[in-house]
Amino acid sequence: VTRDGLRRGARHVKTGVFPVGVDAGEIDAAGREPLPERYAPALESGLPVVLGLERFDYTKGIPERIHAIAAAYRGGARFAYLGLAAPTRESVPAYRALDEAVEDAVADAARAAAACGAPFVHLKERTEWDSVVSLLRRADVVLTSSIADGMNL
Repeated sequence: VTRDGLRRGARHVKTGVFPVGVDAGEIDAAGREPLPERYAPALESGLPVVLGLERFDYTKGIPERIHAIAAAYRGGARFAYLGLAAPTRESVPAYRALDEAVEDAVADAARAAAACGAPFVHLKERTEWDSVVSLLRRADVVLTSSIADGMNL
């Protein structure tokens, strides 16, 4: 044992105290930033807000989730849905196929939402950290799904 670590033979490993945590004040301030106007239909409807938030990736089950959202609307559920998927790997052909599947699912869910008078917004866009924190604070439910990876959040 040394003053700043451990030594075994020629190997020295430095040790220290490295607290892990978040700056609560910073998170609080980020969560109070105004949100983009394009989110307003879902956030200002007076209905519970369901937020879908993840990378635009085929492992996330986005079309499957949106089909489930449409089925919930058709089953009589009323809630506002705001889905945000950050684009990734856009030059990969499999992602172009995912784009088509999501577009079809979004069109179907938007029709189902309109039929029951609920707002449905799904956007493929990068979202700033302050907006992510604000959205998480305002959502009643957050859906971040995975069908093939380890949910490495």
